[in-house]
Amino acid sequence: MGGLPKKVLAVIPARGGSKGIPKKNLIKIGDSTLVQRAVSACVSAKRVTQTYVSSDNYDILDHAEQYGADILLRPQFLASDTASSESVLFHTLDYAEQKNGYEFDIILLIQATSPFAVAEDIDYVVDLLETYDSVFTGYRTHEFVWELGEFGAVGINHDPRRRLRRQEIQAHYFIENGAAYGMRCKGFKLTKQRFFGSVGIVEMPKLRSIEIDDHDDVDLAELINCHPSIQKPK
Repeated sequence: MGGLPKKVLAVIPARGGSKGIPKKNLIKIGDSTLVQRAVSACVSAKRVTQTYVSSDNYDILDHAEQYGADILLRPQFLASDTASSESVLFHTLDYAEQKNGYEFDIILLIQATSPFAVAEDIDYVVDLLETYDSVFTGYRTHEFVWELGEFGAVGINHDPRRRLRRQEIQAHYFIENGAAYGMRCKGFKLTKQRFFGSVGIVEMPKLRSIEIDDHDDVDLAELINCHPSIQKPK
């Protein structure tokens, strides 16, 4: 992966329909919509060559274009609840490569529903793809993790017979926060999966790892947005 600078395509899927919150991608956290936040993070990232927003909704596309994104109207078969993010990535990647006349080295999936990802997080994902084939963002957990087995609950990252303090638990577990996924394009085209080969993790703080799924998440995100450590989109 060394040599010339990599051509990096960031794709932000932003469907118009949502069962939980109508037009979810256009709701505001603070003064900025979810789409605006995602686009601003991508266009501000030093390692991103081009940013596309893929949507079936003209309001979302017009809004995204205002903040510097290239836009792509997705066909209806990619706008259903059952359409995978990977299929949207393939559609956008194919379109962008044909339009530009060159192939991208790296493709990023950036989710607008993770409102506190910033340009530095995205750049770290690209940086880590120098070493790994695919990368995701997540946060470290120190929680007591249990699994419900055939004969009851079983401790996964701790021995229930020897109760440790929370800070003594070996925090080898990470939770995907959905903010960003990165893939080397060659492997992505071959496997058609977001995870393949060696997988790296870009760690983000738990405070910035909230995902917007329902109105409670919106209320919580508004509170987090007021925290002094949260970087506001430009």
